[in-house]
Amino acid sequence: MNYTEYTELTGFGKCIIEEPMTIDCMILEAALVGYQAQTDTLDKKIADVRNQLRMDGGGGDIPTPFAKPQRKRRKMSAAARKRIGEATKKRWAAFRKAKAS
Repeated sequence: MNYTEYTELTGFGKCIIEEPMTIDCMILEAALVGYQAQTDTLDKKIADVRNQLRMDGGGGDIPTPFAKPQRKRRKMSAAARKRIGEATKKRWAAFRKAKAS
């Protein structure tokens, strides 16, 4: 059998094929190139739609499905802060006392 090593120019790797199979491998590579071109045009169309949404006052950033929602800060009363501060001081005092002993 006569094997030919064909390195494609599209960057998808190497194909080791038999001579009669050359056409099939080339067709598959051409399909990959075509699909890549389609994804490029779809990406451009998506970017255009996003830009139009921003211009129409649809908001600044368009949320993505993978973005984490921002958590709201909880407000703590002055009394709660005071209790936490006193408890912290008490714990540190006990720690220092145990360390000195």
